[in-house]
Amino acid sequence: MNAPLLWIGLPLAVSVGLLALRRHTRWVVGIAAGLCLLLALLAWLVPLGSALRLGPLNLQISPAWVILGRRFVLDTTDRSFLILMYLFGALWFLGAPRAGAPHHFPAIGLALIALLVAAQAVEPFLYAALILEMAVLISLPLLAAPGKRSSGTLRYLVFQTMAIPFILLAGWGAGLVEANPPGTRWVLQVVLFLGLGFAFWMAMFPFHTWVPLLAQESPPYIIGFLLGLLPVGVLWMALGFLDSYAWLRANPLVADGLRLSGALMVLTAGVWTAFQTDLARVFGYAILLENGFALLDISLQSSLGMDLLAAALIPRLMSIALWSLALAVLQKNGLATTLDGLTGAMRRYPVASAALALVYFSVGGLPLLASFPVRQPLLETLAAQSLPVTAAVMVGNLGFLLGAYRMLVALVRSDHKDWMRSEHWLDSIMLLFAMLLLGLAGMLPGVFLRASLGLVQVFTHLR
Repeated sequence: MNAPLLWIGLPLAVSVGLLALRRHTRWVVGIAAGLCLLLALLAWLVPLGSALRLGPLNLQISPAWVILGRRFVLDTTDRSFLILMYLFGALWFLGAPRAGAPHHFPAIGLALIALLVAAQAVEPFLYAALILEMAVLISLPLLAAPGKRSSGTLRYLVFQTMAIPFILLAGWGAGLVEANPPGTRWVLQVVLFLGLGFAFWMAMFPFHTWVPLLAQESPPYIIGFLLGLLPVGVLWMALGFLDSYAWLRANPLVADGLRLSGALMVLTAGVWTAFQTDLARVFGYAILLENGFALLDISLQSSLGMDLLAAALIPRLMSIALWSLALAVLQKNGLATTLDGLTGAMRRYPVASAALALVYFSVGGLPLLASFPVRQPLLETLAAQSLPVTAAVMVGNLGFLLGAYRMLVALVRSDHKDWMRSEHWLDSIMLLFAMLLLGLAGMLPGVFLRASLGLVQVFTHLR
């Protein structure tokens, strides 16, 4: 047995079988979540590439799998990534029935996770671009309902697909630079192609318009899953590119471009959030804000930057999960996700409203909440490098918090004095559990930091 076959081939095969059983919701959810939990547990317990003794049996899981001339490699340094992806997949699948997700969501979601793991494992890693495009294509049935036109879904497909030729051209140019060590004639072209490719993938300014539009048109629980995990695969591919080429890491244009792009994403997302009235669109801008801070972490090009990126990943996924679940619960109960539609919602849906307020301020980086421990050292380091960039980031963050204040005013404003909890008890338990985890991430950041540092061990040259 080999590791890629177990953590990639098995979930892909199971996802195909689950499509045939998609009408049996409980069975499909149970199988998908159970398999994800099992794979996360195996990644935690089983040493990849070495023998595991089970009584009289010696079980050895080979780290490599060769198919069609390409190698897929999962070794010990990938264990934290596998645990994170499959553990959060299990939690998302378990919440799918209460969030009103489509019947085929667990099957397609399981395949998406497997493809993101495959993109991390493939060698040469340039083939990860094609695997990520496969993930984009199979995600379309989750976003586009039959017979319903969706401008956001169309833009999502177009922008994600436009990244592919630039990434492939960057890989071709990188080969030329490696073959000609001076390579100065090709370095600028490679950096340009690479920057354009990842700008389309990560929805950098000005290629970001599809994110809030897609969040407004699609179910929030699906958006949370897709835009929570897909950028992780893109970021890990970008880090793999930087880790592989010393001449690329040493180019000052790379760090400056990442810093400028990240600051623009935080600034534009925060400022536009301040004037939004639809919380579904705000959810999209929150994801852009998180992507911007991730680029700023990478731009530091140091061990601190990599540690901050890893430490921010778990709170990021927890925040996106809680936000999407809270919006799904409110929509399921017939509330519009606009400020007018949520007026006074705190008295009728106190748990969902409190979850929205907590996650909004957490993403905004308020002290004692989950994002604060990773935002503070980042801003301190940026201030030492560039005061204009730091000022732009602070303005964007303040704009985002202004939007949180407007939402909080709408939630608590009501002419009625009576309180009435209208959420289903299962919805309340799920929301309270997610709020507890997010609160612990802010109160005990060291615990989550130690759990996440293994995520970036694979990038040995960036630490």
